[in-house]
Amino acid sequence: MRRLAAVGFGSAELTTHYSRLIAEEVRHRFGHRHQPNLITLTLPTAHIALAESLRSVRALGAEAVILCSNFTCSSATEVILPALSVYLPITRALRASALRRVGLIGTREASEENSWQAALCAAGIPDVLLPVSSDRRHLVEICDREFSGGLVTEAARADVVRIVHSLKQAGARAVVVIAPELTEVLHDSVPVLPVFDVCEHHALAAVDWMTVSTDSLRSGKPPRKTLAQSRGHESTHL
Repeated sequence: MRRLAAVGFGSAELTTHYSRLIAEEVRHRFGHRHQPNLITLTLPTAHIALAESLRSVRALGAEAVILCSNFTCSSATEVILPALSVYLPITRALRASALRRVGLIGTREASEENSWQAALCAAGIPDVLLPVSSDRRHLVEICDREFSGGLVTEAARADVVRIVHSLKQAGARAVVVIAPELTEVLHDSVPVLPVFDVCEHHALAAVDWMTVSTDSLRSGKPPRKTLAQSRGHESTHL
């Protein structure tokens, strides 16, 4: 199994979330005795000592990095370690479902929204709908105020569902969710639209990369269902 570095920024929660998804998927595919060959690291921000940290994990044997962050990082990191694309797994999943009009929630900055819209458009998904600006700000406030403390009020849950419903009314056929906290809320609510969880697809792609050279994948046998599929709630469904 190839060694991967999982690097997060600001808070350890998202790095931990990625690590858990990766570990669960490795155990699901290969058995409970197996663990991912993973180095985890959380930095104060995306710009403090990133290059130095990537050189450190490379010295520990990491062959690539997965950036556990909702923010886009400089492509300069590729000079030090290849970074697993956050866009490619989700665009592949959307194309496989023949979706061309989707909603997007969980972004924090205009630059992030622009990056996602450009990536999805380049992949043949031209219509990317965003909540109105007040709802986008409200989702950020909900994540920072409530989800960071581990509590979700019914009012917050209702607001998230309402915002997704507004995207459905605008013509979205699915919703791409950047923040994993919002995915959890939607999974526990009445289905509104199919959900494509960015973090889950990114983490599953990381496991594909880590295990591409193992005997089980070299054999040419069809891949096992992912953990999400085996539980009966694929990430493309609520």
